[in-house]
Amino acid sequence: LIASCSLDTSLILWNYHFGYPLAYFWHRVPAPQTVFQFSLNRHHVRDLSFSTDCQHMATVCDDGNVRIWSIQHVTCPKYIKPIQDCSSVAYSCDGSALVIGDKKGAVQVYSARMTVPKMAFLARKVVLQNYTEKDIMKENIPHILKNYLQFSEVGA
Repeated sequence: LIASCSLDTSLILWNYHFGYPLAYFWHRVPAPQTVFQFSLNRHHVRDLSFSTDCQHMATVCDDGNVRIWSIQHVTCPKYIKPIQDCSSVAYSCDGSALVIGDKKGAVQVYSARMTVPKMAFLARKVVLQNYTEKDIMKENIPHILKNYLQFSEVGA
């Protein structure tokens, strides 16, 4: 998976194996300030980071909030923490910590909930590392498995 964020407060989760967007996340809670034509939105999404289990993403936004998102539920963040002047976010390599940096160079470290990846998630990762979309689609495998390999559960 690849995620992109932009100045319009959107976060898009992409399936880079198949080349299309899987889900759109919007930084609407709390609501960003109104953007009028030809004016600036001052609530840009500054950074994002995937959890090591790829089930969550953390974003920092100029509205002063850090949001934790589940890739399963795109309508609203699972958790919102107000932190002024935040500019960067990263999960630790082992996934046990979430580090948030501010514009003055200070960092805050928070404990992150760790989950054990499901065997199906690990198997999908291996399959997608070794087969192309064309290979997968021409194989005689059940439709439900093809859907899983295309991340159909994301945003559902």
